[in-house]
Amino acid sequence: MKDLMSLVINEEMFGTVVSHVRVIEFQKRGLPHAHVVVFLDGVSKNDLRNPENVDRITSAQISSSEDPELQEVVLKHMIHNPCGEHNPTAVCMGEQYCKKRFPKSFKNEISQSESEYYITYRRRSPSAGRVSIERPSGIGRRQISVVVDNSWVVPRSPPLLRSFACHLNVELCVSRVGGIKYLLKCVCKGQDRVTMEITAENECYDEISNFQDVRYVSASEAAWGLFSFDIVDRNPPVVRLAVHLPNHHTVYFEEGREQEAALQPASGTKLTEWFKANEQYPSARHIRYHKFPKYFTWKTSRKSWSPRASLRRRIASSEEEAYDFSGAGANVVRRIYSVSPREGERYFLRLLLTQVPGATSFEN
Repeated sequence: MKDLMSLVINEEMFGTVVSHVRVIEFQKRGLPHAHVVVFLDGVSKNDLRNPENVDRITSAQISSSEDPELQEVVLKHMIHNPCGEHNPTAVCMGEQYCKKRFPKSFKNEISQSESEYYITYRRRSPSAGRVSIERPSGIGRRQISVVVDNSWVVPRSPPLLRSFACHLNVELCVSRVGGIKYLLKCVCKGQDRVTMEITAENECYDEISNFQDVRYVSASEAAWGLFSFDIVDRNPPVVRLAVHLPNHHTVYFEEGREQEAALQPASGTKLTEWFKANEQYPSARHIRYHKFPKYFTWKTSRKSWSPRASLRRRIASSEEEAYDFSGAGANVVRRIYSVSPREGERYFLRLLLTQVPGATSFEN
């Protein structure tokens, strides 16, 4: 996974990447796999308007016999499993048709629908070549011989396929709302859940009490957590900023220890610590609340803001150090929690936080 992200981001295989989101998804069967969403800059997007550049990044055709190595990998990893008349019981089958819409229609040119968020790739007609492959089918995973053509190819990236020789589905998508929702659906859908029934011998069946909605943790996911591997990766990072009235912030405590928690001094929040940071760093008082994470990092262990190390500057002819808050700052997405106008004072506080820089207290 690290090699894949390095090829795409550092070596710019598809173009200059400005942001990305990656998540590891676990299944009840099979190995974990990754969903990666990559956003390119404007120049790289314009280059992809050329069909030849699209073919260089992603293609939905069987490689020619002139490149036998790539053709072998495509036939092994990038052909949709038999369905339809070849295998009516395939998991992708709906009532009559494949839910993944295979086989696809043949196209001589790349096109883009006005209403869809994906590209229709070039898939030349069967005269361009058919290949017979062996695939498991039906009960017992019996091997059958299937003749496939370009209509059965899953879109893939030739450079990535050469590097990793595994299933790598690469799609070129258009920045429309529907496409963003589809792409991030897998990223943000949350944990798998399973419905289980708990019964005992000679126990009366109680539909309400015997069904529980519980989290499903596979062996792969359990190992992933034990080894502390990253499940989610995103760049640039997103920093969420709290907004609350005095003494109205959220407090966490263990059940049964409410009085003990009430006697302890309240921990700082991102908002109250912003007030303190403005007192401690006068040169940062021109920065408004929603732009503060560009110049400061939130230390969760200390519950405080700390200037970014990249802003540290040594004062000339002195051993002292200062911070330069006049630059552009770090590339961070900042989000203040939304507040409804019905909440009155808290709503007005949020409006003021976006306009008043350098505040040192709620009253200020």
